[in-house]
Amino acid sequence: MIKSDSHVHTSFSHDAKAPESSPEKVLDAAVEKGLDMVCITDHLDLNDPAITDEFPADEYYSTLLSLQKQYKDKIALRIGIELGLQKEYAERYNAFTRKHALDMVIGSVHCINGADPYYGTFFEGKTSYEAYHEAFQYTLENLKTEADFDILGHIDYVIRYGNYGENVYSYELFQEDLDAILSCVIETGRGIEVNTSAFRYGLSEPHPCIKIIQRYQELGGEIITAASDAHKPKDIASDFQKLEAILTVCGFRYYAVYKSRKPYFYKL
Repeated sequence: MIKSDSHVHTSFSHDAKAPESSPEKVLDAAVEKGLDMVCITDHLDLNDPAITDEFPADEYYSTLLSLQKQYKDKIALRIGIELGLQKEYAERYNAFTRKHALDMVIGSVHCINGADPYYGTFFEGKTSYEAYHEAFQYTLENLKTEADFDILGHIDYVIRYGNYGENVYSYELFQEDLDAILSCVIETGRGIEVNTSAFRYGLSEPHPCIKIIQRYQELGGEIITAASDAHKPKDIASDFQKLEAILTVCGFRYYAVYKSRKPYFYKL
């Protein structure tokens, strides 16, 4: 049974700024849902057009460190971050991860060559194949930088906003791109997450899709985390029953939880 959520946002994230998403309320919700651990992984995105305020890195870290002690008898709080990978900012991200003693770092591609698919303009003038291929190639380029992270977040995030329909996307259509990404993840000692937010966006499979999860296992991938990508307390650990069934079908018997940048494995 999965009792740890390794991708959760609070009001420190630009897209979760609401009183009901304060770190305290997020932790209270995780306790109420019976979790043993939650990793808060707020956004650190550089050069995202949606973000006008500088991320309060020191305040973020000190707040979570204090809450870690406050909630120690209720739930294990892990302190993480979700980096919005852009190859030109790798060193600036690394400065943050060197400064703070984090438990886990997620590296996610939100902006692709400077454009976030969320806004739709990324897709203008592109076929579905061109858009998705560009996203996967950019992901691979970021994996080959010196960016310091542990888990590759929501690998096929781009399809969430494509509006082309799910029938134009499959592992088979992008096998060369995706195999290269998965192989690089494995070779560099990183892992992937299975992100259930896709279900909340109306998709029939998580991020990444089931065939990618299966392929990761076939290639020798072992590190896989359970992620709700919750931006509201009510979404913490959402669809984790589906997630557990998917991981089992894909051949996994354990999921990973990070502490001090090292994965620890727990039975499904």
